[in-house]
Amino acid sequence: MSAPDADLARRVRVLGLRQRVEACSWRVHTACFALPADRPRHGEVRRRLLLLTGWARDGAELDRLRAAAAELAWVYRQCCDVLHGRRAFTDLPEPVVVSWEHTVDTGERVVAEVLARPAAAPTCSPRRRHHPPRRRR
Repeated sequence: MSAPDADLARRVRVLGLRQRVEACSWRVHTACFALPADRPRHGEVRRRLLLLTGWARDGAELDRLRAAAAELAWVYRQCCDVLHGRRAFTDLPEPVVVSWEHTVDTGERVVAEVLARPAAAPTCSPRRRHHPPRRRR
């Protein structure tokens, strides 16, 4: 495979990574809230991934889930930078893509493990905020 073809293949793999992270954030969001989510946007993907921390049972697991969400969000940001041309180099090295794939694989396993728990009830807030009743005058 020539160098331009290899670079194009890596960029296609980066696009696939970005879509996999978006799918993870979608699964976490739909597990938390009954209402369907809109299309994920850059800022919302990170926030949706942080909803994963609502399933933490103790402090150590909270740290693990927060780290997994942060790593997935970081890879998502890097993928966006590559796909939108905000990187200093145009040819993405193969080891970088492989490490991102490993990070996304690990994050997907964490998300699947947490969401597969029986009676998974997150401690995150419902879709609508609770507002106390207004006083009538």
